[in-house]
Amino acid sequence: MSSLEIFENIDLNSQSWIQNPPTLYAKLHKRGPYFDGTKWLVARHAHVAAVLKSQAISKRIAVNTLGGTLENFLIFQDPPDHTRLRSVIQEFFSPRAIQQEEDMVAQVVVGLIRRVKERRRMEFIGDIASHLPSQIIGNLLGVPEESNLFLYEFAHNYFYDDTTNKSEAINALRLYFTNMVSKPYQVRPTSLLTRLMDAQLEGKISRAELIELCVLLFIGGSETMINLLGSGLLTLLQHPEALGLIQNNPALIPGAVEEMLRYEPPILTSTWRVTTEPLVLGDTEIPVGQPVEALLGAANRDPDKFPDPNRFDILRNPVGHFAFGAGIHFCIGAALTRMEAKVTLATLLAELPTLQLEKNKSMPYWQKVGNMGRRFLTLPVNENKSKNHQWRENAITHGLEYLNLTW
Repeated sequence: MSSLEIFENIDLNSQSWIQNPPTLYAKLHKRGPYFDGTKWLVARHAHVAAVLKSQAISKRIAVNTLGGTLENFLIFQDPPDHTRLRSVIQEFFSPRAIQQEEDMVAQVVVGLIRRVKERRRMEFIGDIASHLPSQIIGNLLGVPEESNLFLYEFAHNYFYDDTTNKSEAINALRLYFTNMVSKPYQVRPTSLLTRLMDAQLEGKISRAELIELCVLLFIGGSETMINLLGSGLLTLLQHPEALGLIQNNPALIPGAVEEMLRYEPPILTSTWRVTTEPLVLGDTEIPVGQPVEALLGAANRDPDKFPDPNRFDILRNPVGHFAFGAGIHFCIGAALTRMEAKVTLATLLAELPTLQLEKNKSMPYWQKVGNMGRRFLTLPVNENKSKNHQWRENAITHGLEYLNLTW
């Protein structure tokens, strides 16, 4: 089928999708690639893999078509510019480099836990998850610690505010890093920002590209990590048998993190791509010049790839999940995300071995903005809350508004 036949839409803004995406995944898998009137949606694992790895697709054309202020972000570049920009920063995000930061992450987590430990309860997103990632990526970039919360607020506003505030947030981050670059003597010599400034002097990147890399790394390094920490911890606490396995054998934590990434990925859909050649997916041919959106969450629940996909199984070894995408745009921060999640989970369970969801509360309610996902907002523990957690509706990414815990 090569015609732009429009099927009855599956509404990615509906409460069914927001509250419980897996209820729609089976329909998406059965339907195969289809045009919803605006773009092609792709949900099967094999088809999503083909889209993410295809050389007949452009992200640069897609962002130019959509407009906006993000056209210089690394994630919207095609080769050779994408290859050039990524090569400048990839050494800082290699598994070997990231492993050296484990002790620092553990110290930050312990410090955050000890601020709330004597209370015997906390709102996890506000008390821990929203503080940790900005401190970690800020440290890597060389941002002064006192600026992390200030910058996080702008990163948060980019994802969850209206269009005007998104632009203001991006411009505020650009201004901050422009000012930092103008005072190189204040930047830590071993930081990623110093490496970027050196790359500019060597002619590898422009000043504008340097600033855009800093902004993207801070935004991406903050929000997606918060989402994974919140939804991953919630999922684990909802599955006491998995929690027990980890408590008895902490060596299972890395595998548990991978299953969290498959089961509740921080982002449900990819950014758009545009076909530069006809793209054949099974019996469907997508013509040239068509926008395509890969449904990462749906692919992660495809029974053809993951048997019994709606079962959370930390012993599964879910190789091939798309929480980090695939192909040349595979998330450059994947090793950092995995390490932060592993260390945070291990430290939480060691410091708070009786950690549990607040009692007598109902199931979560998700919130969402755009089509990419869902996530938790920062709210304090409140006796009047009818739920111990709630999903964010107004979010591009997939996570919780709040998560009330006791121990």
